[in-house]
Amino acid sequence: MESRLWPEFGLSQLVLPKQSLLELLRQELFAPGSIGEQLWAQGSVSRLLANGSLSPQMAGLLALIETPEAMEGYLLRAQGQDDAKRRAKRCITAVQEASRLVVLRGLLG
Repeated sequence: MESRLWPEFGLSQLVLPKQSLLELLRQELFAPGSIGEQLWAQGSVSRLLANGSLSPQMAGLLALIETPEAMEGYLLRAQGQDDAKRRAKRCITAVQEASRLVVLRGLLG
């Protein structure tokens, strides 16, 4: 799954307040009907995490997007613009990895 946010959308060139960056992530990754929205609606990330078969690194990455509140808290804890961009990129990577895993494991309904 390629997000328009990175690199095509030019996330590295954006200068946005954290709240605006959060809204952009929600619009791009979790729009109605998107795989990201399905991950949240069906609790797929929570099921992946509860399974216990993920590496600690993967579990940590997916925990960033387990719920809308988790992603929001992670992004809003950023210390400056560069940290916010780095965190946004990690969220994008988390959605891509979660999407790959739920498709491989047949968890999307």
